[in-house]
Amino acid sequence: GLLLTLKPKSLPVAMRPSLAIFLAPNCLFGIGFALLGHDFGFYVFYWIATATAALFLLMSPWMVKRPWTPVWSALTFPVAAFLQLQVIALSRDMGMVAELSVYVALVVGTPLITGLAYKSILTWVTGELAKKSGAARA
Repeated sequence: GLLLTLKPKSLPVAMRPSLAIFLAPNCLFGIGFALLGHDFGFYVFYWIATATAALFLLMSPWMVKRPWTPVWSALTFPVAAFLQLQVIALSRDMGMVAELSVYVALVVGTPLITGLAYKSILTWVTGELAKKSGAARA
């Protein structure tokens, strides 16, 4: 599905950050397999998620090309799920890839999630969030 949406000019610029959601299920499956003790399933989804995250990191300038929109919030959950997967991998002694991924996820995720939460709350309080997101106002 991800490859089909990446066709040139097939996805509006404003919706590009929503592609990050493709990372979350892979992370959650990896976490689930790890917690259940199924090593093979964990390793499969760990490497799929890590490759997907690396691809998204390379694509990030393309994904967040426009100024902030509420759609950018779609980046928060996948980054947090990826960090949790990497922490589990690190606890399983998966080596440098897991260690590097934990630090990259922390360095990218902490300011990203904090900044997006701040921006969302600020625009919600001022009433701009409803306008920018197209939500109905009571």
